This record gives sequence, structure tokens and C-alpha cells, in this order.
Amino acid sequence: MKIILSRKGFDSSNGGVPSPIFRYEDGTFGLYSLPIPLSRSTCGYADIRWDGGNLHELICSLRRRKKTTLADPPHLDPDLVRNALDKRREGWRPVFGQSGPQETQLQNMGVNDPAGEPRNRPLFLFFGWYREAERLPLGYSCVRGRPNIHAIFGWLQVERKIILAGAQVRRDADRAQVRRDLPWIANHPHIACGYYDSVLNAVYLAPEPGSKTDRLILNGRDTGLPASGMFRHFVPSIHTLTADGLTRRNWRLPSWFYRNGKPALGMHTDLARWTAPATDAHYAHLRSVDIGQEFVFESSAHDEKQVFEWVECIVRAGQ
Repeated sequence: MKIILSRKGFDSSNGGVPSPIFRYEDGTFGLYSLPIPLSRSTCGYADIRWDGGNLHELICSLRRRKKTTLADPPHLDPDLVRNALDKRREGWRPVFGQSGPQETQLQNMGVNDPAGEPRNRPLFLFFGWYREAERLPLGYSCVRGRPNIHAIFGWLQVERKIILAGAQVRRDADRAQVRRDLPWIANHPHIACGYYDSVLNAVYLAPEPGSKTDRLILNGRDTGLPASGMFRHFVPSIHTLTADGLTRRNWRLPSWFYRNGKPALGMHTDLARWTAPATDAHYAHLRSVDIGQEFVFESSAHDEKQVFEWVECIVRAGQ
């Protein structure tokens, strides 16, 4: 089974501030991924609902020290939460689009249509740049002294993949056909925007929420968890990738990723990026790449029991 660590949300170049982690009154945490600004979009930040308000208000407060405003609307992708937008069409399901070199990379790594086989459905684990935020009289602000981290915020297990465009590749359908056959997806940027006709373009669809197939399947086992979503709860010890006291791209990962000096994580096979387990035999350290979106690995390249326990723990804790 292909598992993809997928970097999404605001970064230093797109948005300029970390997505927020919130501390609730009971001491637990939540988080929200802020979609990057991009001209190829079909809604505004004020259209995206969040905690009784909208993302425009949240982002303005988080960015109030910035001299520039966001000129472009949000690229809501992955689109994981039904009530993020009003008036969803019947049949809506979580969807993620990818294009260009990043989609080429996914295809080269074998992230393809699962063809209805639950055991082989690819799984995306989405992560991004986060920092704890607090509510102040003028809105939200990042908490001083809290570190910048990479953290996992959501997941999507693929029920169907549709290839829409690209040179010298099999195309399943064009955008017009998809809009006719799947009207609920018509406003997703990878379907609505003509820009993507000139590049390799694909969308990854999760099962419809609440349907019989809306189950996270690991090694053929129904976990009883949904197949996709954004975490309601953030558990620092489980969802944080960044090692304590280090910059955000220095990760602390289960030692099975290291594979005794033969790491098999996409874009991270250079052994110089890894530090072998030392004081804690259960974990290895990775200096992750500066640029890159999709980091793919095959579960069978590792101890699959450990892999699936790790994945299930991450998703279950987020519920």
C-alpha cells in the first residue's frame, strides 16, 4: 500500500505565517490548515467557514503585522471538510488534486487508481507548518516562545483517481466530462480552471462521507475510522513531526523509517539526511528536504504491522 506524506497549507512563501494550533479551555488542542493563496481558485477566504466565522477574519488577525495583504484567493485543496463551504452539492466527497511535476512524481512512485481494491488504496497523510495561536482582543496571534513545527493535520484514502490532462499519458476524462458526470466537484480548482489543461492533472477522490465504503482500510482490515478528514484534535506527541528543540524540518520518525541504514521514503533516500536511533531505539531523526510536496513510501518496504499501527494511531488520535 502506498502512503504519501503530503505537504500542504501556508508556508513562508505562500501565506507567510504558520497555520494555527489552538488550546481549548480543557487543555486539549485543535488545529486548522490554512489553504495557500493562488489565482487558480473558485472561492474567497471569506467563503470558507471556520469556528462560527470565516478564514478571512482569522488570516487577517494572524497576518496583521505583515505589510502586504493576500492578493489571491484560497486554493482549497485538499478539500476535506464538508461544511467548510455552504451549499455543497449532493454527492460531495473529500478530494485532492495534483498536477505538473508533483503528479508525475506520484505516478512514477506508483500512486495510481486502486481499481476498487480496498487493500491497495493509497493513503495521503497531510502535514504543514504550524504554531500555537491564542485569542487576543484584536483577534488571534501566534504565541511567543512556542516553536514552529511540522504537524500532520488530516488524511485521505483514495477510492478513485481520475487523470484529466497531460502529455503522453492515458487520460480518463476531460474536465467538461467530469463536471457532467460528477457535478459536486465542478468548483474544485483542478476541475474548474483551464490552466490545468496544459499540464499533467489528476484528482484523488475519497469515499462519500457516511457511505458504506467510508472506512479507513489498512492491510484489508476495516479500522472503523472514516476514510478521510481533517483532525478535530491535535495531540502533540502523536501528530508532531518536528523533533523537540529543533527547526521544523528536523523530524523525529519511528525507527522503522530508517530501515537499518536503507531508508525508503520518497525524496529522502540519502542516508546523510538521517541520524540512526541512538538514545531512543524507537526513533530516528530526518533532516527533511526544503522543497517538495509528496513523499511516498510503500508499506511493504517496512514492517507493515508497525506501519499500520502508526497510521491508525495518528488518525484515531485526531478523532
